[in-house]
Amino acid sequence: MKLGNYVEILNPASAAGEAFYTQLGYQALGDGLFTDGSLNMRLRAGLTTVPTLHYMGGDLAALAGLGLTLTQHDGAVSFTGAGGLHVIVSAAASSAPMPAGDALNRKPISRLGKFGEFALNIDDDFEAAAQFWEKLGFERLHSSNEPQPWGIFTDGMIVLGLHVYGEEKQETPTITYFAGDMPARIKQLMADGLAVQALFPLPDGTIEHGLMRSPDGQPIFIFTGEI
Repeated sequence: MKLGNYVEILNPASAAGEAFYTQLGYQALGDGLFTDGSLNMRLRAGLTTVPTLHYMGGDLAALAGLGLTLTQHDGAVSFTGAGGLHVIVSAAASSAPMPAGDALNRKPISRLGKFGEFALNIDDDFEAAAQFWEKLGFERLHSSNEPQPWGIFTDGMIVLGLHVYGEEKQETPTITYFAGDMPARIKQLMADGLAVQALFPLPDGTIEHGLMRSPDGQPIFIFTGEI
């Protein structure tokens, strides 16, 4: 089964958040919705669990038959998925479109490069987490045990990365981008006043990989590399 026919990432609404995503090159679509050409992000007031994946056009009856622990809402259900990701599934259809193409072949428009995955930290049992998401319609594209268990999964609308990080775990689901020219992108982002935490900087000070955080705390990995 599929969780729905539309998905967006939800984070808290704020003027600072809107300015942040606009500065990153996301396009505002109205009603708090932004897109980077690959994923949709909605800034919504009143959120208590963030970030959240919100699916629309879902079959709630079919979802109830999967044995998940569901919280009932008016016209929707919610649950916490493997990796600690909060998910809401609404029966209503979305009035907003998904970006054109499938999750692996969309045209990025932000300054961060190509969206790679929404990275989730898996405590230890990678296969159990993988099977959880596969039950919900995600296809395993790749998995490996080196340097630690990890895998890439997609439902055609979004890409999830499952990672057993160990001591270096990232607590919050993390949006991840890749670009071959990421050092130049990072240099320009920092010149424009955006904070980038260097990850494994080179001896000459060049930053190839970085971590950013939105005003609401959404972490964003920006890595050098082509995908």
